[in-house]
Amino acid sequence: MPDNAMSRKGLRLAPIAEVTPGFAKVFDVEGQTVLLVCGEKGARAIRNLCPHAGAPLEGGRVSGNRFRCPRHGYIFDLDSGVSKRGPEEGFGPLQFLHLWEADGYYVTDGEWRDTPQT
Repeated sequence: MPDNAMSRKGLRLAPIAEVTPGFAKVFDVEGQTVLLVCGEKGARAIRNLCPHAGAPLEGGRVSGNRFRCPRHGYIFDLDSGVSKRGPEEGFGPLQFLHLWEADGYYVTDGEWRDTPQT
């Protein structure tokens, strides 16, 4: 079974040891692209789609516990998913996948959440 194959225990995304602050890598989860990122407070799996303009987030940067969109430079908090400019400009927060640790990997069940869970 490939490293990221879905099983009853979930989909393995990446070995925990490889996911250090600043990490950002795209994965396919049930036909959707997901960006696994790691800020200073840990890993988050987010939809690879900016809520502001619908552009891919791949290529963005993690700094501290924030993520900067590569297209327009919007900065999103990795705990809440909110950009300070979001409410005034009418767009919502990032979307998170349910994420947990199992057998040395970050794992997801493909279920979207409003807030991160690890």
